[in-house]
Amino acid sequence: MPQKVSDVRLEKLRHIIEALRGTNLDLNWILSIAALSAQELAIKKKLDEFGVSCPAEEDFQKLANKLREELSKRGLDGLDILLSIARSYRHIRAKLLHDAHKSKISEETMTAIVYNTEALVKSLFKKPAITKIKKPTKKPIIAKIPQFVESINRRSIKKSLKDFTSFNLEKKKRIVKTILNEISLLNWSEISANERLFQFLRLALDAEKEMQAKIELFSVFFSTFSQRTIPYGRDKLLSIVAEFTRTAPIKKWISKTKQTDWLISEFECSNSFATAGTNAEIVANLAPILNEKQIDEIVKAALSNNQIYYSFAARRHLMELLPFWEGKVKKSKLEELRKKLES
Repeated sequence: MPQKVSDVRLEKLRHIIEALRGTNLDLNWILSIAALSAQELAIKKKLDEFGVSCPAEEDFQKLANKLREELSKRGLDGLDILLSIARSYRHIRAKLLHDAHKSKISEETMTAIVYNTEALVKSLFKKPAITKIKKPTKKPIIAKIPQFVESINRRSIKKSLKDFTSFNLEKKKRIVKTILNEISLLNWSEISANERLFQFLRLALDAEKEMQAKIELFSVFFSTFSQRTIPYGRDKLLSIVAEFTRTAPIKKWISKTKQTDWLISEFECSNSFATAGTNAEIVANLAPILNEKQIDEIVKAALSNNQIYYSFAARRHLMELLPFWEGKVKKSKLEELRKKLES
């Protein structure tokens, strides 16, 4: 009996992975390359729909800027996620294509690229929503969690926190996940109206007195955040990460669970001065657990991303780190970074 098409394709994929063994080009690299290629194809397809030419020699950055202009003219969605991707992956594209043999692509970086590609495609080609009339159903006990989350914007933070602290840890974890799911669905215009969700998240994590429970709750927050496509309100969530990475137990958890590379990737992808400042604060907080390879990646990003080296907040944090990096990074690189930060 002939193999199914899907089985044949999987077999071919296994052959490719086997052929790449020993080159550091693994499945994460393949998926990342495929996702980044999909971003470019999606942009070209949308430009074709608008009747805009796409010369073969134009690079991704120019194509993205061209589409941003067209979307802006037409008052269509997709500007923010497109801007974020255009800026974020400029450096990662070069790394994937030209330097991938030097270091493996982390699971976190690959996941972020795939999720953001999905968000871009959905944003550019989403279908009009069809409103369905839902029949009233008897809701299980867990339905109380969405009701609680929905009430946060209507009640005082104090009252919401009082109720939250009375719940058991498992219910608290589900509430944190639900809040992040709600945030991932927000449009840019809805962020300010949902400010209390961000305030509540920070205070709820801080309200946990027992350290092990606090670490577990933070791990749910962090894991959910890092695996979601959240184009709007991301800075506010990173600010929460910055606050909690000041504590030694959270730093230890990040090191133990190997989340550092994802945070460094966020730093590399900083697409605004404010985001760069927050990401630089996180990097500074993690200084005691960084290895030389990670420090070198941070220095490279700070030298190549103008959103980082022109950010006053990022400059302040990075300048404080320079003395601690002496002997761990080439002296010439540190001196180059110092000059950029002081210029």
